[in-house]
Amino acid sequence: MRHSWNGYVQYAWGADELLPLSRRGGTAFCNTGATLLDALGTLWIMGMRKEFGRARDWVADQMSIDMNCQTSLFELVIRAVGGLLSAYDLSGDEVFLTKAQAIAERMMPAFDTPTGIPRGTINLGTQASAATSWAGGANGAVLSELGSVQMEFIHLSRLTGEPKYGAAAERVIKFLNAKFDQGLLPVYINLETGAATSAQFAMGALSDSYYEYLLKVWVLKGRTDEMYRAMWVRAMDEMLERLVGTSSDGLQYVGDLNGGSFVQRLEHLTCFVAGNLALGVHTGAVNGTRADKYMALARNLTNTCYEMYRRMPTGLGPEQVTFQTGIMSKVTGYNILRPEVVESIFMLYRTTNDTLYRDMGWSIFQAFETYSKVDSGGYSGVVDVGIVPPTKDDKMQSFWLAETLKYLYLLFSPSSTIPLSDWVFNTEAHPFRLGVPATSLTNGTAAAVVGSLS
Repeated sequence: MRHSWNGYVQYAWGADELLPLSRRGGTAFCNTGATLLDALGTLWIMGMRKEFGRARDWVADQMSIDMNCQTSLFELVIRAVGGLLSAYDLSGDEVFLTKAQAIAERMMPAFDTPTGIPRGTINLGTQASAATSWAGGANGAVLSELGSVQMEFIHLSRLTGEPKYGAAAERVIKFLNAKFDQGLLPVYINLETGAATSAQFAMGALSDSYYEYLLKVWVLKGRTDEMYRAMWVRAMDEMLERLVGTSSDGLQYVGDLNGGSFVQRLEHLTCFVAGNLALGVHTGAVNGTRADKYMALARNLTNTCYEMYRRMPTGLGPEQVTFQTGIMSKVTGYNILRPEVVESIFMLYRTTNDTLYRDMGWSIFQAFETYSKVDSGGYSGVVDVGIVPPTKDDKMQSFWLAETLKYLYLLFSPSSTIPLSDWVFNTEAHPFRLGVPATSLTNGTAAAVVGSLS
């Protein structure tokens, strides 16, 4: 984490991403400082308080949301709003909550649609929003994006006492619950009518965090909102029935449905499912025979996702594998420092205490150290995990600091560090505090917390 952060500070301070080979910053998210915002919680949890204090001052004094630039609403919600809310929950510093609310306020016009489904892109400077043009037509929306703003907006309402943010985000889920009589939803939906615009069903790209949030919103709301729990259980039951395959050498995986045909592949992104299932069992969303089935798949899928790493010459997992020949083979060979596999390894360790998962995590960490580390600072994705040594892609994704390193750190930390009983992670691994809202902190307490950073 220090090596990653120092590279960012030296070469890309305030930029969205570090390009570690070029030694400069990238502007993937309209220069909102995505890497800095994504790293806040990790810096705090790892005890890097001096670094956290410098980042806090940038948020307070230099962060701008006036840029005239169109970018993904979803990506800004999970990184910027989520990162700031989590930093507030961890530190008690009001500046983070104020900035999170300011960003969310400028996003509100995107939700002004007949269905409540938000338009997929937003200009924070002008507040102009537009549909994601490539997502199934002129009014297309992506399932993972429309269904992954709820945690952040509900939590923001909870912390500020202003209900409109959570109400706007929840309107989307209530609409989907009334519209569809099935658990698995199409990856593309028309935001004007709510009609499906594709016959593709998946748990990976374009879908993943919608399903993740059904469970996690239920947890965030105190495990009392039956709509979210029921929608999640129905989706997981249908996934078990329709999307699970087994290779000839016994590896269970979660594939896709396309036009009614089963696609025998596994995406790295889909590997979040294992940890999500384990969390559902751990929190009591399901019990009995159903819980046993969920936990069995959680273990088996975690093993398969780890095998994606172990079977590659570099020890790094590819973006996608196929099982069309009966056994695992690489399809898309790049690795961009994604977190989903170590996320599920962490969650399986926390819910089972089986040290096997620490062994898995350590092996993956060593592969990153060997092939992704850039001597001058930072880490880089690689172009093909099947080639030794691999070519680096010259990008340190912000989620490397927000998620991958945080989950690896927590895997080897005591379970009392960000315990699952007190926190729930958004899809960018930003922990939100459960129970008593952080607004119960007085200004004096918050100031004392901030003062201790220096």
